[in-house]
Amino acid sequence: MRYSHLVFDIDGTLIDTNGPYLLAMQRLLLERFGQEKSLDDLLCILGVPERLTLKRFGFSDVEEAYAAVSRYFDEYSGGIRVFDGLEDTLAGLKALGYPMGLVTSKTRSAFDGEFSRLSIAAYFDASVCFDDTLLHKPDPAPMLCYLSRTGADPSRTLYVGDSPYDMEMCRAAGVDCALATWGVQRREEVPCTWRVEHPAQLLTLLCPEK
Repeated sequence: MRYSHLVFDIDGTLIDTNGPYLLAMQRLLLERFGQEKSLDDLLCILGVPERLTLKRFGFSDVEEAYAAVSRYFDEYSGGIRVFDGLEDTLAGLKALGYPMGLVTSKTRSAFDGEFSRLSIAAYFDASVCFDDTLLHKPDPAPMLCYLSRTGADPSRTLYVGDSPYDMEMCRAAGVDCALATWGVQRREEVPCTWRVEHPAQLLTLLCPEK
């Protein structure tokens, strides 16, 4: 097998949180700065840690703005779902014996509150969250932290994510990356090792040779 360890992003890869997040940020910018941003205008923030995004938008009190975005996100969170076919794919990969983990820009508290309650959380053995590193995607630090914690061989590890920042992090860490195009808006612009159109294609890619 080419790969022996799989690592996943969460937002936009395992669960569809992009819509609620973009709506929350759109609302905050309108209320605080009077800025009218379309959802397309905000696509560039996907995959970037929220606090870094808020800082770049010019919020002086990043923690207060983060709390506001979180409240708005909760209001829109009824639209969050696990992507179609994802749970069956994870079950298949687990049956093949692949260890699986997570590297996410979520804070540990958001991870515990939003993701750990989902049924798919049981498929993952290790996780690296925003709080675990000083530097964040697209810096390689989160992936390097994961590799150090788990002992996974970078040359035999595959990361699955949906954003350019995911792919940049992997390239810098020496890890192959698969672009989950079901969560991508501008897929043709994102360099990656593999492009995967549907979760089930991961089974085809990773199934050991007979």
